[in-house]
Amino acid sequence: MDDGPFELAASSSDSLEHKGLAKKLYKKITHHLTQLSSDVIDVSVAFYFSILDSDTPLWAKAVIISALAYFISPLDAVPDFLPTGYGDDIAVLLSALSSVNTHIKDTHKQRAISFRIKILKLNR
Repeated sequence: MDDGPFELAASSSDSLEHKGLAKKLYKKITHHLTQLSSDVIDVSVAFYFSILDSDTPLWAKAVIISALAYFISPLDAVPDFLPTGYGDDIAVLLSALSSVNTHIKDTHKQRAISFRIKILKLNR
């Protein structure tokens, strides 16, 4: 499977679970690129980078993984294909962000922005 510029799953030291999460997140973002705001993309990808960081506490990783799982899942309270379908996903991501914001480092944010820029260039 080609992951494009999504080097999230590239590290051989990452667990198989993280690699699977990376691929699902990449698929969600690229398939819904025109419907997602840059902020949603940046937060979700920064979340991913923070769970790979050994400095992120286990409780914060649990919150982040739960939020990303909800975001990735096609089974939502409000289906994504509806006009307001991403409202619940955004609410879950923002709720998680309010809990773990101090553990999202600038490096996580910068890597997320770099990813978004690469994806947008590829999908013009």
